[in-house]
This record gives sequence, structure tokens and C-alpha cells, in this order.
Amino acid sequence: MARPARIRPRPTSVALAGSLVWLLFTAPAALGGPAVTLDDPADDDRGPGHYVYPSGSRFGRGQLDLRRFEVVDRADHAELRITVAAPPKKPIEAHNAVGGQVDLSNSIYIQNIDVYVDMTPGVGLIEGLPGRRVAFHPEQGWELAVVLTPQPYGLRSVMEDWGLPGTQVYVPTGVIHEGPTFVARVPHARLGGPVRPEWGWAVAISGATWAQNFELTDRLVDDHRLDAYTLPVHTVPQDDAFGGGTVGGVHPQVIDILTPPGVTQKQLLSAHDAAAKRFATVAMVYPDPEKAAAVGHRVSPDRFAGVAPADGATGAPAARPRVRDVLETTVVIVDPPAGLVAYKLGVVLDADDRPVGKVVVTAIRSEFVTASIVEGLDAIREGMAVRFPQPQE
Repeated sequence: MARPARIRPRPTSVALAGSLVWLLFTAPAALGGPAVTLDDPADDDRGPGHYVYPSGSRFGRGQLDLRRFEVVDRADHAELRITVAAPPKKPIEAHNAVGGQVDLSNSIYIQNIDVYVDMTPGVGLIEGLPGRRVAFHPEQGWELAVVLTPQPYGLRSVMEDWGLPGTQVYVPTGVIHEGPTFVARVPHARLGGPVRPEWGWAVAISGATWAQNFELTDRLVDDHRLDAYTLPVHTVPQDDAFGGGTVGGVHPQVIDILTPPGVTQKQLLSAHDAAAKRFATVAMVYPDPEKAAAVGHRVSPDRFAGVAPADGATGAPAARPRVRDVLETTVVIVDPPAGLVAYKLGVVLDADDRPVGKVVVTAIRSEFVTASIVEGLDAIREGMAVRFPQPQE
């Protein structure tokens, strides 16, 4: 790929800048219809299925809910069009954690949108961008990532610290939005030419921070890398953090992803392993699987080996309430039964369904509950089932 051109200073005239943006996105005309059109299910902006939006007022539901991904090939560039469920709303005030004013001129405010492209079979990076905590199948690596972010200049700096060449991560400025659709241009020079039908695509949306997080995150290998403006996912939601995460630092910090036929987002994003320090695997989607397979791309369903059965699959048992996290004297329980109320007593069971402790429910949310440990503090572990006895028991 050709090296990217040096970025020139942006015009200071608001009128001139607006005119340039208008010209960039109205000409030249598309060479034909969209080269790629992929739809995503509604209301799945919950990561593995149980994530909760931050409690801060600027994070409205639907703004991270991916609905459609399109690529339109034009004369000298590809136009990426990413549609979410709710249109973005520019914050009235934009200040970072230390009170500094934040430049939000890139027309994207609370989310990062990562578009990964698999161009060459069997090669490419298998780790997602830092802080996202996702990986790719070894035969579905990516050669280019296009990142729409509120802080494009800062993210470019992070990519340099991360050691990636500028030709492998493209961070566009001049992003615009048409209602709920974000639009960005990628020059053909960065793609190596016009869009090809055999390419694979992956899209991941995460929350965005407005200031660099200098905490180090575990990599898939034995060193560390910086976070790239990713809003964290904690166990319990906060003003600037999603809720529903796990202890161990490997749960995904993406909220919605594009998925191929035959597999669900919950399946993919739930398949992470804290003990093995293994991130969840995101799958590439090949709009024309026959052409992709013909040139050697791995598009068969066996790439999902090890992923749990989809919800509602024939013979799949109903989900049992289980301990997701143990935080001192509090546990987080996922898959709670319907009708659960505060102060309900639960019995924690080991792998042989033997009681090892008791908990009392203290707070209830739609995706999880928290409970205080009243017996068995030293015996309760992550993954244990929880039974909530009926009154007659």
C-alpha cells in the first residue's frame, strides 16, 4: 500500500471547512450501487448480552446499536456508511476528566467505530485495537483498520506507540453524519485499489473516552499496550463506564459487533477466558462467501469451534443463575430468574450441585443482580450456580 500523505492543517474558516466537507461527500458519484450492504439485529447493544449502558446522561440507548454497514465504491475512494439506531447528539459541554475542553469537530461524540478489513487470505493481525479486548481467528486476520473516533489525532498517536505502521490503521477526519448514519472516506490508495467482493469485514462499536487512558492492558502475548480511548466496562455501570464486565481484564469492551450468518453476538463475545487470558474472537463477514472461498479465505462455520450453542437451540438447557464475579463480600449474579425480588435468599452450588454458601439479593437490574454473601465466603467462586428456593422449600 502507498504511504499516507502528510496531513495538512485544517482550515480555520468555518465556512470554508463546511464547503469542503460538502464537496467531499457529494462528488464524485458512486461507480454503481453499494459494494457491501450488511444489516445487524436491533437492540443487541449489550456486548455478550448483559452489558448495561453508563449511568451518565450523555449515553443514550441506541447510539451504539449497529444497524447497517455499507461500503460505496467511488472514483478514488471507498465511502463507509455505518448506521446506528439513534442519531448522535453533540454534548452541550465537552470536558475531559481533568476539566479540559475537548475538540469534538469530527462529528462523532461518544463511540468508536472500528472497521477491520481482511484482504489477503491467511495473513494479517489477529488482535483487535488496544482496549477493545477482542481477537480474530488466525486465518481471518486484518490488514487494515479504519477507526471513526472523537479523538482522531490522539488515536493516531496511540497507534504509533502501539507500533503499527500508518498504512495499517487509518483514522479519518472530516467524518459526517446523516441522521443516524456516520459517513467516512477511505482513499483507494489506503485500500490498495477499489473494494473487492472477496474481502472480509468486521465492525465493532465501543464507547469512547475523551482523554487517553494510560492504564496498561494485557495483550494476547507477554507484554502490554496502551488503551486507545476505549470507555471501560466495569462490573457495575458508572457515569463513564458500562456495567456487566468481569474480573480478570479479558472481557470484551465492545458493545455491538457485526456477525455472520449462523452465529450470534452473544456466542462470540461470551467466549473469552480469564484463566487463559484469551480474548473473545470476532468473526469476519464475507459478503460474497463463494468468491472469498475461491481465493482462499476461511469462511466455513468451523471457525466458530468452541463457541457455546445459540440461545433457543434444540436441546440447549435453560440458562441457570450463576456467579459472574466475587467482589469481597458481594457477588454479581447473571441470568437471574424472572420475578426475583430484593432480599431473596439464594443458595450457591458447586459443580456437583452441593450447597457451599448463601447470598441475599441487594439490587436488581434487568441483566444481573448483586447479592451479599451471608455464608460460605471462602467457598464461593466465579461460575458457580445459584438456586433461589421457592417459599415451600
